[in-house]
Amino acid sequence: MMTATTIDYFSAIYSDEENATDTIYVYDTFIILWIKVSDRPSPEYSCQVRINDTDKWHPADFLNDSTTIAIAPMVNLDPYTFYVFTLNCDGVVENLKREYRTKIGRPSPPQNLTVEKNLTSVLLTWSPPLKPARPDYYYQLTVYPKLLNANLSQTVLSYEMTIGYQPGIHLVYIEACNEISSNATLCSRFTRASFTIETTTTTSQSTTTRSRSTALSYSLFVFLFSLSYLYTSK
Repeated sequence: MMTATTIDYFSAIYSDEENATDTIYVYDTFIILWIKVSDRPSPEYSCQVRINDTDKWHPADFLNDSTTIAIAPMVNLDPYTFYVFTLNCDGVVENLKREYRTKIGRPSPPQNLTVEKNLTSVLLTWSPPLKPARPDYYYQLTVYPKLLNANLSQTVLSYEMTIGYQPGIHLVYIEACNEISSNATLCSRFTRASFTIETTTTTSQSTTTRSRSTALSYSLFVFLFSLSYLYTSK
């Protein structure tokens, strides 16, 4: 009598019994699921996995024609996100489900960076990243050529600077960052903006105005003096 096929395990943890080691195959944007069935009647025997009961079925790949071990790589996942994986194998009545959360990853860039400038300050504002890849990220704000480099909490969405910059174009860069460990950080691509500090022209314009006023007074004096001379000489 033929024994029905059963699923021995369905996991993102692969147990190497020979070396007595376990390897976890959970990453930030993909998870590798390991499947072992009790029996594989033919090379055409198949298993499938889908994500969150809404995705299409993805075929698992058996390592060779005779093995009962298969893998199912689940790719294009979002970092730091829970997923439910469902396994279906030929001849097995009940599907198996497993839940895993992807690891912390690289966040998407901050959005809508804007610069508002007045006579005394520059106000920078931005919006959070669309996909932060973990709940407690932070911002890194940099301004060139003056070396401003500030790390800001995720709750901070603006930064005001008093104008003390040399004239010219200044570049603003902001990125979202996740600390993976004490010595490893993953940051997003930069979001960039710029502002210009103009050269002060008030003094020179005022001087020019006074010079024109003086020249006008002198011309008027010469005209009146000439008119008086002509009148008295008649």
